[in-house]
Amino acid sequence: MKLSRTLGVLLVLLTSLPAAQLSATLITFNSRISFTQFAPGLPVESFASLNPGNGNISVCDSPLHDSSCGGSLLPGISYEGTLGTNGIAITGPGFFHMPNVVAVFVNLFGGTLTLRLTAPADAIGFNLFSISASTIDVSVFDPNGIALGMFRVPAGVGGMCSLERLIVVAI
Repeated sequence: MKLSRTLGVLLVLLTSLPAAQLSATLITFNSRISFTQFAPGLPVESFASLNPGNGNISVCDSPLHDSSCGGSLLPGISYEGTLGTNGIAITGPGFFHMPNVVAVFVNLFGGTLTLRLTAPADAIGFNLFSISASTIDVSVFDPNGIALGMFRVPAGVGGMCSLERLIVVAI
């Protein structure tokens, strides 16, 4: 089994904020507090329904979505790994020096995890974890597949972004 060096997603926050609150510019946040002040009241995905147990790992086919892999996730988003079969790895709390959370990774070293929304949103937030990388690149795209921007965050630090009409995030 291969586990990505790049990303674990702890939570995802989605909303449709009034367009007047946002510009077409990508806005990034480096703390959950500042992000939730900007976009309060968003639903949170903890991936708890997919927990393979403390220190354990399980794999699921890609894409992972609201009713796949025996769990119950928030609707409206899918998590796509580079591989289709066994393309998503899910780690339990404490796996390989990770924080005490359930995390979702792409199951391929150096692969890309894509968060694809079924409807455009104005804000999304996530915590990023890495087993081996010191920084993580995050690219965001609009509904037409046009790149809105890319930002690099230190691994282990919450990477947050807010932007206008987001549809795809590639990590």
